[in-house]
Amino acid sequence: MYEVGIESRRRILDAAEELIAERGFEKTSIVEISKRSGVSRGSIPWHFTNKDGILLAVIDRVTSRFFGAEVMLETGASIEPRTVLARFAELTRRDGARLLFAAVNHAVTATGPVRQQYQEFFAGERTKIIAWLGLAGVPAKERQPLAAAILSGLLGATLQWLVDPGDVDLEATIDALAEMITDHLHVDL
Repeated sequence: MYEVGIESRRRILDAAEELIAERGFEKTSIVEISKRSGVSRGSIPWHFTNKDGILLAVIDRVTSRFFGAEVMLETGASIEPRTVLARFAELTRRDGARLLFAAVNHAVTATGPVRQQYQEFFAGERTKIIAWLGLAGVPAKERQPLAAAILSGLLGATLQWLVDPGDVDLEATIDALAEMITDHLHVDL
């Protein structure tokens, strides 16, 4: 029985991810999630309290997959910016970048747990980048503002690529960002 619950939850989240990425959060309904997932509409509240609960679970799952600790640190022994940022670009192309920005858009205007989860998400990502910068020997006083700038650059590059993929080369943009980081730090990462 436990496995059935896990499978239903996975199907609901898969359907919600797809629909939110396609239509945005506001235009996605529980009815549509139910239809696409094959899970009855009445069962969805058993897994998630409401639509915001689904969004919170989707955000958690996608951000774990998209921005998990391995994104910044799984590059093996390398802490070279191009290697770490290239991994980010690879995940951007492969995973739910559109969903991530649809959810971020909702978080900007939302209050309560959705906004709080995004605050925690961004704080966590800055913490990972700060750890990476520490491994690279960046002085502690420079890590926090540099981490915010790097995260902004990564997210901005991704957003531009999603909106205008014909005019924005994500890999070249990531390379430029890595070069700017290396030049700014004047350290050999």
